[in-house]
Amino acid sequence: MKKIEKALKSSKYIYNKIINMQDDKLSSMPENDIDNSYNSEIFSSTTISENINKLKNIRTEEYYNTVEKYIKKSKRRQFFVGLYRVAAVVAIVLSFTILYKYSSDYNVEIISLNTPSKIVKKKVGKPILITSTGERLVIGESNLKDKDKALVNVSNKSLEYSKESKVLSIEPIYNTLIVPKYGLFTLTLSDGTKVWLNSETEIKYPSVFSKNKREVFIKGEAFFEVVKNNRKPFYVYAGGSTVKVLGTGFNVRSYKQKPLITTLVHGKVKISDKSNSVILEPGNQALVTNNGIKIKMVDTEMFTAWKDGYFVFKEISLGEILEQLSEWYDFRYEFVDESTKELRFTSKLKKVDDLQRVIQILNKTNKVRISIRGNKLKIRKRVK
Repeated sequence: MKKIEKALKSSKYIYNKIINMQDDKLSSMPENDIDNSYNSEIFSSTTISENINKLKNIRTEEYYNTVEKYIKKSKRRQFFVGLYRVAAVVAIVLSFTILYKYSSDYNVEIISLNTPSKIVKKKVGKPILITSTGERLVIGESNLKDKDKALVNVSNKSLEYSKESKVLSIEPIYNTLIVPKYGLFTLTLSDGTKVWLNSETEIKYPSVFSKNKREVFIKGEAFFEVVKNNRKPFYVYAGGSTVKVLGTGFNVRSYKQKPLITTLVHGKVKISDKSNSVILEPGNQALVTNNGIKIKMVDTEMFTAWKDGYFVFKEISLGEILEQLSEWYDFRYEFVDESTKELRFTSKLKKVDDLQRVIQILNKTNKVRISIRGNKLKIRKRVK
């Protein structure tokens, strides 16, 4: 009975240290009789709400490591190994018992011990419109309608041009729209074609198209929903190649020093480089390299979901997933076990403002355990 009482007192000591942590560390465990620092006030209605909030932020690994170090130093090691491990477990059980018992009364969300600090979307700059005269206008700060009479709708996330007038320019006048890093933007051209622009993308386009053809120039990534017009083909120039369109939905990705990737959702497009040309069918993806054009069938949603605010992963390695997420959210990451990065996942995740929900979903797969300190993720393989 004395051993059990000692274990319970020890667990209360740990629990009380967690609740009343001041120096953010668990001080060394007392080897002799533990003072009765635990008291019923910890469970009183006046303090329970505050204690729940404290329990949300406890770092169990740090406390467990402290207990382990003390066990190793103890002269009575065999006795203390069992005693303090039991104590540490009981302390954590007490913590969760309180959270479960009182959370409904105090409207507190029960959150896993692995719940991260709030890691938010990376800071986004403002899009820039460069006019045909070279004037740089910050969208959201400049009165663009006064500068370009063809604009009918302007917001911080989109521009829309009026429908083409009967008088069409022979030599179109081009503007350039620059979407900053971590940003998304939509552009409705004068023929009604809608363009979704991804992070770090530039598009050069006319306010009004010429009489015989429609032409735009892309650096970065964009999804096009082109209005069909058999008499006036639509051309997208990107990465030294040309995409010719009649009426279709497709994605073009052409970032610096990376090959052009064109993914066709519906319709038909023709891809041409310096020496070859191919026609894509729905579901085809063309990769243009120095060695020619390669075509393969793909799940198009994986390459177009970004425009609707989603990450889509289908049997993708955790290493690739975190690389994509880190382009959107402000965090660093480390794999404790390198083999963990090869684990594969299938998921569709909403691009929310902070990463907490995404991490919770990954933790619930029971394949990995992700903990966060500051803005750094530490990924471990979950042991079954």
